Amino acid sequence: MYISKKSIVSLFLCFSFMLAMFTFLAPVKADASNLIITLDPGHGGHDPGATGARTWGGDDEKNYNLRQAFAAKERLEEYGVTVHMTRTDDTFIVLEDRPLIAHNNGSDAFISIHNNSYTSSSARGCVVFIPNKYGRPIYDKSLGIANKIMSRLMNDVGIPKNTNPYSVNESNGMTYDGSYSSYNCGSGPCDQYRVIRWSKIYGGINASMIVESCFQSNKSDVQSFLLNPAKVIQTGEAIADGIADYYGLKLKTYHNCIDLSATESKSGNDLLVADKTFAKGIDGAMSISGWSVHSEGISKFEYSINGGSWQSLKASFRQDVANAMPTYTNCNDINAFSAELAIPSLPSGKYPIKVRGCTKSGNYYDIAQYNVIVYPSAGSTYMRTEKDRFALNEPIKITAKGDAPGAWVGLFAESDIPGNVSSYYWFEMHNGEVTINDLIKDGTKNDRPELTPGTYKLVTFVDSGYLQDPNAPAKKITLLDKIEKNYDSPKGDTTVSKGEDVYLQGWALHPEAISDFRLYIDGTEAKSLKGMPRPDVLNAYPHYATICANLHGFGDNVSTSNLTLGKHAFEVKAITSKGEAFTVCTFTVTVEAPPYDGVITPIVPSVTIDKTGTTKTVKGIDNGLDAATIEAMFDGDCRITKADGTAVDGYVGSGYVIKLYHDGIPYDTAIIIVKADIDGDGMVSGKDILRAKKLSLNMFADGYTEAGDVNADGVVNDADLDLIASAALKY
Repeated sequence: MYISKKSIVSLFLCFSFMLAMFTFLAPVKADASNLIITLDPGHGGHDPGATGARTWGGDDEKNYNLRQAFAAKERLEEYGVTVHMTRTDDTFIVLEDRPLIAHNNGSDAFISIHNNSYTSSSARGCVVFIPNKYGRPIYDKSLGIANKIMSRLMNDVGIPKNTNPYSVNESNGMTYDGSYSSYNCGSGPCDQYRVIRWSKIYGGINASMIVESCFQSNKSDVQSFLLNPAKVIQTGEAIADGIADYYGLKLKTYHNCIDLSATESKSGNDLLVADKTFAKGIDGAMSISGWSVHSEGISKFEYSINGGSWQSLKASFRQDVANAMPTYTNCNDINAFSAELAIPSLPSGKYPIKVRGCTKSGNYYDIAQYNVIVYPSAGSTYMRTEKDRFALNEPIKITAKGDAPGAWVGLFAESDIPGNVSSYYWFEMHNGEVTINDLIKDGTKNDRPELTPGTYKLVTFVDSGYLQDPNAPAKKITLLDKIEKNYDSPKGDTTVSKGEDVYLQGWALHPEAISDFRLYIDGTEAKSLKGMPRPDVLNAYPHYATICANLHGFGDNVSTSNLTLGKHAFEVKAITSKGEAFTVCTFTVTVEAPPYDGVITPIVPSVTIDKTGTTKTVKGIDNGLDAATIEAMFDGDCRITKADGTAVDGYVGSGYVIKLYHDGIPYDTAIIIVKADIDGDGMVSGKDILRAKKLSLNMFADGYTEAGDVNADGVVNDADLDLIASAALKY
């Protein structure tokens, strides 16, 4: 076959075009751990952005941009991407400074998140503004990411594509002239939008764009995608998923958790590393326990000591894990492991103990590595701590054994000599928890200066001669800055009706940063709380502004729908970047039955007033309420008698009278019925309490919880007796 030179050229060009298209369409493989993305929520502060959504009861553009950016950030972090944001609250950032933030933190891509507006209300759908082809060569990658984001917005959220989905605008009369200020940025016509233009000028950023998810000036866009909070979050997640699609990233497919102590655990999507110590003669067998879920399901768990052969761990199923990880449906048979390891048989030294899981597909994956230090049997004294790094005001559990007279432990600066008694802090041998800062207040040592962050050593001594115990070598610990924490809501123990939400809000600062806030109810982990920025906190503690900038506050509603009636213990824990947990706050929530909202008719039981005596009394029925309980409600200013005046022995029933006394003086009284089955339906409920109130005082108010607390000040006292006495003759 004869092929002309022209045909060869055409064939070559066609092949080159196909190769280029394949290169453009194929996802770019990237290591998520090395990928850095900067998200820029547009506008902010005095600049509201587009305000068209207000017409239909919506919000300013700046607020939608921030919500979508937070959702995108959280989603990208699930892929393992490092994410920075130009703003995390309602502040304005100069346009040139936004890509500068991306440049300074070494970002691969700069994504500015907006919602559009136009003079014509018919314009709608998603638009992405991308760089032109001049200056630095970031056009191709920007278009590739924009294409993936556009696809996700259309397919995942349902936002239509605008008639001009990709817009490249060049600034009239402005050019890149080879240098811009002190930056070498190529040459050619400049980009119109400053955040894109300066992305090229600063350099180092490989892709830059402005994502306009929908139009605030279009009623359909606003009602479909902005007034629906779930769609706002979904839009941010779609932007993140589009970025991940371009770089070929996959979501984490497993989650691990190991128990470190009775109250602490460590969890995450990667290998969990924990240091543990074991003291012969003090500790028994070492417990290993935790759980893991995997998208492929789990067939078994194994462990290995010091590189030895793999041995089976006891596998089990935990319902609380299944409840917390409902998407891992393949793990509804096995999701937890445990073992008791015979550490006493090991010689002294350091041993790595590895734990791994095997999926139902036969794939092994790492779960945890315990670095176990086995200490030799101690003589008359021994001391150890569970870890080596503590905040200054963090409780430190010290396990110690001190049989010799005067045995004690001293805390010294790393360079101090233990015998120099002028420089140490000390405490006697004991088992328990101490706060390291309390050591300066112990006995005669309270004249010591306040401890500062640094490296210290704990030294064990055997008698008053300051002789160091040779069987217990000095242990180094690092003291970090203090933990700061507080909670705003609720202020303390609270009572709510079943089904009502409890709003939790507070904050915590730790010298090793905060990665999560978790709520525990009655000792069981209930949920991760939503993080929130707290500029007021960082203003008060400016030295934490960099360490804890990403997460330090929490604010979340907790439903009581699934809680039983009664008192429940709530505890909020902060998780540090190293997976360590500490308590932020504890309080109780008492869940009560919701108040009865039906019609109250004062027809049963019959209540009559005895006006024959000098003291007017009301007779009635109280089924099964102990007389002593009623008397205790009024601090002894209450006497319960039968109709003939004789004392009551046991429970109050039909025909009994409650006489109320104020400072020993009898008053005209009404019967007070508390937690009694008044309407005879077989149970005590809010209906009975409300009926009692109606019958005694004819005063109705939602949320009434105790019939004797007339003025609703939370206690039953003389003020209630005065009100009862003044109203007794009404009936």
